[in-house]
Amino acid sequence: VLVTDGYAVRMSQNASSVFAVSSSSLGKKSIILQEADTNVSSQFILGGQDGASDDSVIWVNGSTAGTNTTGEVLIGFDWDQSEVRAYKDGSLSGTIISPTVNSEFGNRAAIGGKIQGAKPSGDLDGTINEIIIYNTDQSANRVGIETNINNKYNIY
Repeated sequence: VLVTDGYAVRMSQNASSVFAVSSSSLGKKSIILQEADTNVSSQFILGGQDGASDDSVIWVNGSTAGTNTTGEVLIGFDWDQSEVRAYKDGSLSGTIISPTVNSEFGNRAAIGGKIQGAKPSGDLDGTINEIIIYNTDQSANRVGIETNINNKYNIY
């Protein structure tokens, strides 16, 4: 688990788009977990909730969108500060959600698993090939970005 000293995305202040190519089982599968801390809910989790039965593409404050799968997959989301759209392998996955987004209170993210307090607590059961994070809504550029990713990994 890589723990950063900064935010991956500040959803309370910025629109954003995130793309990730990973391969994992449906067990522990969090690719990015924002603000992981003891007894505190994360701001968002990309790749489902680690170690849980949740197989969503993204979890935001109790709301989930999209359906993740085992094996190599391109997943991601667009957040326009109103709605979250989850994507899997170049297509919209699941329903569009309008989650409650709280102000960030921590200043870190975990990549490749979850963390409890200051310590890693469960690694991703798989690999992460690539993560691309934009602190702007890239929905207008999504097709081009995903096409470039697909050309490299031949995912879909």
